[in-house]
Amino acid sequence: MGGCFADYNVKAKTWADLQDEFQRISDQCRYENGHIYSGGIGMKDGVVDMTRHAMPVGSAPYADPDVAFHHCEQENDKWGPAWAYRTGPDTWFFGGWCSS
Repeated sequence: MGGCFADYNVKAKTWADLQDEFQRISDQCRYENGHIYSGGIGMKDGVVDMTRHAMPVGSAPYADPDVAFHHCEQENDKWGPAWAYRTGPDTWFFGGWCSS
């Protein structure tokens, strides 16, 4: 079995809004591609906030979008949850490796 990397940049004001957006996108992925090994974000079993892992020292409380992408791409496990990073007051990046 392989894996595909899926990533999204979305608008969300709160963590709850981000979770709702993740759920909406995941549900749509499963509807379009099935529930087993599709390689889409719908294969992830949830989402966790990883913002602190991609914040430059002395920065605002937001993740650097490029650092977030590379952290997620290099470290996320295809069997675990998607990782989310707050990249601005109303913007988030989330993604991860998805089983295929």
